[in-house]
Amino acid sequence: MLGVILGYGELIRDELRPHDPLRDSVEQILAAGRRSADLTRQLLAFSRRQTLQPVVLDLNTVIRNMEPMLHRLIREDIQLEFVLTPDLARVKADPGQVEQVLVNLTVNARDAMPDGGHVTIETANVELDDDYVRTHVDVRPGKYVRLAVSDTGLGMDAQTAAHIFEPFFTTKDKGLGTGLGLSTVYGIVKQSEGHIWVYSEPGQGTTFKIYLPQTQAEVRSDSPRSLAPRQQSGNGQQILLVEDEDSLRNLIAKAMTDLGYRVHTAANGGEALLLVEEKTLRPDLIITDVIMPNMSGSVLVERLKRSQPGLRVLYMSGYTENAIVHHGVLDKGIPFIQKPFNIRELAARAAEVLNAAPADARAAIQVLLIDDDPNFRELVRLVCAKAHCLCTGVPTAAAALETLARQPVHVLLVDRNLPGTDERQVLAEIRAAGHTVPAMILTGDAYSANIETLRPLGVVGLLEKAADLRPLLAAIEDLARHRDRRS
Repeated sequence: MLGVILGYGELIRDELRPHDPLRDSVEQILAAGRRSADLTRQLLAFSRRQTLQPVVLDLNTVIRNMEPMLHRLIREDIQLEFVLTPDLARVKADPGQVEQVLVNLTVNARDAMPDGGHVTIETANVELDDDYVRTHVDVRPGKYVRLAVSDTGLGMDAQTAAHIFEPFFTTKDKGLGTGLGLSTVYGIVKQSEGHIWVYSEPGQGTTFKIYLPQTQAEVRSDSPRSLAPRQQSGNGQQILLVEDEDSLRNLIAKAMTDLGYRVHTAANGGEALLLVEEKTLRPDLIITDVIMPNMSGSVLVERLKRSQPGLRVLYMSGYTENAIVHHGVLDKGIPFIQKPFNIRELAARAAEVLNAAPADARAAIQVLLIDDDPNFRELVRLVCAKAHCLCTGVPTAAAALETLARQPVHVLLVDRNLPGTDERQVLAEIRAAGHTVPAMILTGDAYSANIETLRPLGVVGLLEKAADLRPLLAAIEDLARHRDRRS
């Protein structure tokens, strides 16, 4: 609902003239909606249910970029100092959430110094050894990056410090705080596999120390959020939008249409399948909710990718405990946007997905199996999935020809003992129809045919149908690697 409120509010605001008397009222609606969305995110962060999109970060760079904002958050009677260690190790975290941690701790420090004081933000490379771990619960030994925020404020006694990370606990007067600032910090740090400790004494100030695990990965220089406005606009690409909430579906459809996309909508997975499988819609991008009645977004996408293995997908959800998010961290390589979002964010994310190269070239390997045993067809489908390939199984040559006419196929697997025919006849029909897909013969018994006599029919190998399907898996993986090299 917040997404709907914010989305339509933005559309109304953009239609108003700069000095329209209604513009201020719309801005107030949008401001209230954003505050509500922020509150929701804080609650999700504390409960560790927020969707994180971690990347490799240099914390020093994040802090330097935030320095002007942090100066604006404090008063003139407070001095802000940065002590940043050169050659700081990298960490893997969500940059937006790290910024939230810095803001919350800085505001907390400011409020603890009503008469002014000094705030210090420090970074350092540290190693937590076994001695440290023995005195700190839930900490693993290893190398960390430490972020410390210290103030010279009022400080806390031990009884107060024991409760500061609890949601809605606050020492501030009524109306001056929600009690969610530090609990939000705690949730973000824990969800990022880090640790936080507080050191404080009455009258001596407070220091918060955050430890995030070091990583050896390199910082990516590209930013998916840096698209120019014109790059966020469409050029007639077809989008299939699947969302069960009518008002949000209508909002997204209108906004994306205004940006130059051709949008087709479905209220559930069944309607989406009907558009693709019976109405022959071939979308360039599918934007789908994750949690929907009867069929989840991930199941829908799996069905659609059987015929369109290169289909680009953008998932959206207000939930995180679903098929694409585990323990609050987004699965690698799966584009995702969390509700509520504004239209600019959605447009940027959609353009990013459309412009990106496929994450895994092998995901486009399409296998066609011709075998009359449905159990074996399902087994081979699972084996293919392990090799990051997609397998369509059919029982007859006629069904295979229909499949070849409808979708791309990169390799054929043909059972030798099909009822009423043999592999030579099946392959001859396929070649006569003009299909040059390489084939492998599957056989469950001794097969004496010379492979060379089958070369003219496009046969590249023989595979035994045995209980151990590892040779089949290896052959499919070889084909995938060969395709990767060619691409």
